Amino acid sequence: CARPEPPLPTAARHLASLLPLADRIRDEATIDFGAPGARRHLGTGWGPDETSGEATYVWGLGERSTLVIDVAEPRARRLALRGWSYAFGDDPPQEVTVSVNGGEVGRRLVSDRPSRLEFDVARGLWQTGENRIELAYGRSFRADGELARAVAWEVLRLSDGEAPASEPPEPLARAIDLAAGEALEWALELPGGSWLAWDGIEATGGARLAIEVAGESEEDEVARSLPAGGAGRLRLTADDAPHRLRRIRLRALAEDRGTAVRWLAPRLHEPRAAEPPVAEVETPPANPPPNVLVYVIDTLRADRLGCYGYPRPTSPEIDRFAAGATLLREGRAQSSWTRPAMASLLTGLLPISHRAEGAADRLPDEVVTLAERLSAAGWATAMVTTNGNVVSRFGFRQGFDDFHYLPERRRSRAVHVPSQRVNEVVFRWLAERPLDRPFFLVVHTCDPHDPYTPEAPFRQRLAAEVDDPALGNVRTLLRAGKLAGDEGARLAPAIGALYDAEIAANDASFGALLRRLEILGLENDTAVVLTSDHGEEFHEHGSWTHGRTLYEEQLRIPFVVRFPGGRGAGRELAGPADQIDLAPTVLDLAGLEIPSALPGRSLAAELAAGGRRPPRPSFAFLGHNEDHAAAVMLAQWKLIRVDRREAVLLRPPELLFALG
Repeated sequence: CARPEPPLPTAARHLASLLPLADRIRDEATIDFGAPGARRHLGTGWGPDETSGEATYVWGLGERSTLVIDVAEPRARRLALRGWSYAFGDDPPQEVTVSVNGGEVGRRLVSDRPSRLEFDVARGLWQTGENRIELAYGRSFRADGELARAVAWEVLRLSDGEAPASEPPEPLARAIDLAAGEALEWALELPGGSWLAWDGIEATGGARLAIEVAGESEEDEVARSLPAGGAGRLRLTADDAPHRLRRIRLRALAEDRGTAVRWLAPRLHEPRAAEPPVAEVETPPANPPPNVLVYVIDTLRADRLGCYGYPRPTSPEIDRFAAGATLLREGRAQSSWTRPAMASLLTGLLPISHRAEGAADRLPDEVVTLAERLSAAGWATAMVTTNGNVVSRFGFRQGFDDFHYLPERRRSRAVHVPSQRVNEVVFRWLAERPLDRPFFLVVHTCDPHDPYTPEAPFRQRLAAEVDDPALGNVRTLLRAGKLAGDEGARLAPAIGALYDAEIAANDASFGALLRRLEILGLENDTAVVLTSDHGEEFHEHGSWTHGRTLYEEQLRIPFVVRFPGGRGAGRELAGPADQIDLAPTVLDLAGLEIPSALPGRSLAAELAAGGRRPPRPSFAFLGHNEDHAAAVMLAQWKLIRVDRREAVLLRPPELLFALG
């Protein structure tokens, strides 16, 4: 007899509404080097975009160049390249070795005249999604002041041609279309007892729909190939499965490249947590509580923004926002790396209290987050993040009705999902949010986080003089010992320019989000906070990136607040403002009680009036590696204590500074 189906869980989301969260993977059959949009494919070892007449091209530099290209499914392909070598005179011609995902596919000679190179690439070398192609050169030439040029590349093509395009459905559509050879992939956090349900599958030419689910273990894996048919269901997770990240991939399977699959009304069903009780009121409040948007730009130093005195044009949108808001001059992080800093921001507690300090630590369930307090009071709560340190397995989902993690693309040149794509998810959430209650929305972007790989328009604007984009791969250079001593000091301006260009890219996305609030009529009803989790070091104290010390360059962050209705516009507030002050400030704006256990102070009244805050100690902690350290700042003084035994042998265990 047939197995009885379990009762359907109460919460359902249409997968079509989650398309902004999906990677649409189709064969990218052509890369026109130097053309708009091509730069996103390029990794290390490339020069700037160049033109000659109507042709565009990019020089491959040094020993090798790398690029990434998406394919929808593994199969044999012919890879064709068109380019020409640097003219080496009477010497033997240039030799190019091509590898796909680490497997060599062939070697060819390239003359100094435009020529076509073809390579047959076996099915086993391709993988669904991003694929890394390496072009290794026999030699390159560098004249005085010039780049180390090897081969100028004009175009790359895959011989199968581009897969038939299927446009994403309109926002209210309830079907998903996939062309043969195309794939969609989501990274979603699924609880136990999750199901897929659909109203039907339509297909042409015998195509089938493949549904694959992958998790952290084999027990999490699901694979099903479905023909055309009626309604159905598919269990994704066992009832007792842990709540964790899983990847859902859809593929259209067919031998005929012209076929397609349509999936009708696919829905993701998940158990719904009990709704928090909402107190009954006889009449609505005269002044309804505001919405709150907290926009966190990862790894953003305050002193790299125009509104904090930086002379380079990194932040025109943020500067305009600050002119209509209240700016806190002395914003500080409670740690110099993401997890403890974000935990302090979202709980109002110091790292020694919330205990999410180390690489293996998670935010304990018993710690009450700001989102939990607002959710219990009736707020709709949501978070969108691109940083893997701020996900549910580390305790950061607590209190959020909707939690969207856009995972890091480890094989991508940029690693982190760009803020422009984050906006797509945020815009959809704003359009579909509950309209009967205020919202608390946290948006966490990572454009300025290393590696610094800005898109071409921003790189040309702020880092055009940087000949080698590979300088943005700071951690690779660190491991190779290329950023120490005088060499590090010499390269710091160029690396900092790439960082500036990343800030400019994120600035543009922030401006687009502010304009979306205006379009939706939310500008006057929403408090907007712009801040960061920590800063970044560029060899000021002989170190790089973040999470290594507690010096000011790793702790000083922007802190700008725009009140609903424009209260406090154009004001500045001197004196300390810490991440732990955010929670009491938001609770104050919401008209909720501020727990006495929170060490921070509400900035609401002081922000609206401007002026200077009275001196008080500001604390920071570092404990995710062997360099355990703590710092306290009071007025113009700062004390850092280092607790690592080896570090004590190399430098004083206590450092006292007079801050400027």
